[in-house]
Amino acid sequence: MDNFSNDRTISIDILLSQFYKVADFQRDYVWEEDDIAQLVNDVNESMNSNQENYFLGAIVLTNGGDGNYLIVDGQQRITTLTIFISALRFTLKSTEPDLSSFLEKYIVDRRMSKVKIELSTRLSFGEDSADLAITKLAEGASTIEEIDTDTDTAKNIKAGFNYLVNYLSTNHLSLRNLSHYLIHNVVLLPYITNNMKQALTVFETLNSKGRSLTPIDLLKNALFSKEDESNWEALKEQWAKFKNTLDLINESEKRFLKYYILVNYNERVPEGDVFDWLTNSDNSTAMSDSPFKFLQHIQNFAESYSYIINNKAPDGTENKKIQNIRFLAEKGRQFFPLLISLKKLRNSSINYEAILNSIESLLFSYSILRAYTGAIESTFSDWTKKLNSAQSDNEVEEFIENIVFPEVKRMGKQAYDKICVLAEKDIAKKKLQFLLVRADIELNVIAGGAYKAVTEYNNFEIEHIISKKYDPNIITNLTQLQHNEIVSKLGNLTILEKPLNRSIKNKSLSDKKITYESSLYLLCKASVQNIPGQNTLARANSLVYKINSMDLIDVENRQKNLADIFSKIYGWNI
Repeated sequence: MDNFSNDRTISIDILLSQFYKVADFQRDYVWEEDDIAQLVNDVNESMNSNQENYFLGAIVLTNGGDGNYLIVDGQQRITTLTIFISALRFTLKSTEPDLSSFLEKYIVDRRMSKVKIELSTRLSFGEDSADLAITKLAEGASTIEEIDTDTDTAKNIKAGFNYLVNYLSTNHLSLRNLSHYLIHNVVLLPYITNNMKQALTVFETLNSKGRSLTPIDLLKNALFSKEDESNWEALKEQWAKFKNTLDLINESEKRFLKYYILVNYNERVPEGDVFDWLTNSDNSTAMSDSPFKFLQHIQNFAESYSYIINNKAPDGTENKKIQNIRFLAEKGRQFFPLLISLKKLRNSSINYEAILNSIESLLFSYSILRAYTGAIESTFSDWTKKLNSAQSDNEVEEFIENIVFPEVKRMGKQAYDKICVLAEKDIAKKKLQFLLVRADIELNVIAGGAYKAVTEYNNFEIEHIISKKYDPNIITNLTQLQHNEIVSKLGNLTILEKPLNRSIKNKSLSDKKITYESSLYLLCKASVQNIPGQNTLARANSLVYKINSMDLIDVENRQKNLADIFSKIYGWNI
């Protein structure tokens, strides 16, 4: 330890003469083949260009009190160096056994006790499978296929070693020269601190200006630096729970934190500033006062987020309207903060349902119009802030009436006009399916049926009422030119069960209309059927335009009828 100093760089020869343990709260070893290859190539290129040293950056350590240095920052590089030297050692074993044996001391220390030679690895993780992988490397294993890879660290150690053995064996490198350069000319700058609190402060300072660690990595270290060491074990368990939830979300960490801040603190913060905002003492995030409670709070948010990812309401209950919103939005998540903010409202209340319907309406309009996604983000962020600020049911109602509905109707008018001229080429197939199926869902609700999710429609196809293929013997009322003009218009489309659709392929309109009467889909069935009376089925039936000759005027009338149905669904009042 006397060789370490905060004011000068050290070589790998000095670095790996000591023992290291990865701090409990550190993330897994995550370097993959591309990361490892980049390091090897950089070192080799530095050697070949006769550079005196290759600088591998700063590391942050603290004395663990048990003969180990605890690694606060530098785990990825120190672990990779251990794997690199192990792979060199194995590759040189048959050709240069003396050099291979020499390299062993940088991986493991062998000491004679009274009864046996004791083996101590230079690096340990406090994690059984990872430590077993390192031990196998220390023992000179050719591969570590027998290692259980039940953790990411063990899996990546195993993959990295096997990759490097293959890489070093097949790339015609000067392994003796590379080994010498790696040990004596690759250098790092250590920061040695007296205690963990101080180490975390140094770590945060080093990483505050654009280092590659993610905001979640920085957040983790900030939490541990602010929590009393006596509570670290509980904080570690809570962090593992949070990180597991976050991993399942598969979301950008910056965007997740941006949405967390928006929902919980009513601030719209750029993604690049989320860590600084959360750790700024001027913002009352409770991180400094109680890191553990803060972590519980962000874990609850992550759970709500994961529910929406899985097409549920943010409280975990099933909600088919949210399922339809998720289907319509596909990968879009701009509306997630608003959905999570709905937790303040009573589930299934009028206000709750009004906002859900408005989210769907706006997403539908943006989808039909192919609007700029930045506008979507801005609108939903603004709505989230205003909903968060509403303190009573009356204020929520005012927000919906004065802010939400006017925007829904404004965009709805544009979407209505677009639907009236829409053709297949103007819209992605999945969005076209949503449009037709969503109209059928609404008709069924009006007829007294249950509201359904779009995904429950799994046995249908989009049907061209006038067949896609022009045959003058079947399509007698249209010329080729007229057929081409209307065949792909929305007004010529409906949905039909797959078996029925295939049974009438290229049939005449009269034959098709007979088949449509057998359909269970009201959008199709009601287009050829009149049901008298005032019951719910008759009312739903009356909303659907009846197919006539399917010339241009008929198709345009039917298309306008679809626009009218959506005006009714979303309250556009057109």
